[in-house]
Amino acid sequence: MFFYPPSRLAVRAPWFAGCGVSGALPPRPSHARVLIGKAGLGAGLALALAPALLLPCSVGHAQDPDSISIRSVTVTNGQVRLDWEGGTPPYRVQYCNANGYGWLDISDYIFGRSYSGPAPGDYACLRVRSAQDFSAPSAPEGLLLYAVRCDRVALGWRQARDDADGTGVLGYRLYRDGVLAIEMADPSTFFLDRHVVPETTYRYTVTAFDLLGNESPPSAPLLATTPVCTAESGSGASVKLVWDPSEERQVEGYLVYWGVRPGEYLYAMDAMDDTGLIIPGLRPGVTYFFSVTAYDRDGEQSDYSFETAYITPDPSAPSASSEPPPPAQP
Repeated sequence: MFFYPPSRLAVRAPWFAGCGVSGALPPRPSHARVLIGKAGLGAGLALALAPALLLPCSVGHAQDPDSISIRSVTVTNGQVRLDWEGGTPPYRVQYCNANGYGWLDISDYIFGRSYSGPAPGDYACLRVRSAQDFSAPSAPEGLLLYAVRCDRVALGWRQARDDADGTGVLGYRLYRDGVLAIEMADPSTFFLDRHVVPETTYRYTVTAFDLLGNESPPSAPLLATTPVCTAESGSGASVKLVWDPSEERQVEGYLVYWGVRPGEYLYAMDAMDDTGLIIPGLRPGVTYFFSVTAYDRDGEQSDYSFETAYITPDPSAPSASSEPPPPAQP
């Protein structure tokens, strides 16, 4: 088990290239734009001008509930605040220089209708746009089986990622035999399935979803087979760990770490120079994660060993049943 080594402010109408050209009504604007400068007119005057100047490009746009209109702009001590109405959330606020090219996002996805943040430079255009996200996060990887008992299956996976322009990973959905077993909020990547029966093979997959509900493809499937339940003596409140000794000659002893989540160790015990240790006081029916380090006479420790997991027996668990398990609850 051991791993070695153990301001001037002007407000413009909602922006649309070519607005006012005669003929067919131009496409609906998906954003509105304002021009800010740090010198000259104060924010109070800008607010007074805003209601009169914030007119749509055309009557058609004014009647369109999905067009965005900036209602107020304030610039104070290098901070800008925008308030708008219309459009479809989520939104993003962008800026560029005065010529209107090279728009860059300065906000994350916004589900309300206001933004506060640093004013970008001495002179810049700001705009608000509807920013629908139709791309799902990546499929979670590394779905693995930590431990299994006749009535428990402990699973884990690596965190998924979303595109830089995405709304971000909100959570995960774990499926057992194609049926949703649980929905968990990110960054949770561990689940103990208590709704399994002995001597049964289950097929697990996990997906990730973002703030708009876009769901990723499923992970690679994982098969877990529960063993037969056997009579166990005692309460299952302790476990004996053993590991291979370190190859370093200066090793003086070993520290054993454990906790109830992968990589998060709340407890430690000194095994001294032994390569085995009994851990007492464990709660029944809980998945524990263990790792070991080696230390020298100066107290310097090695890296953690590879992690191992163990599910303690639960004498109070219901007896084995041939009925299919119900969906797990969050």
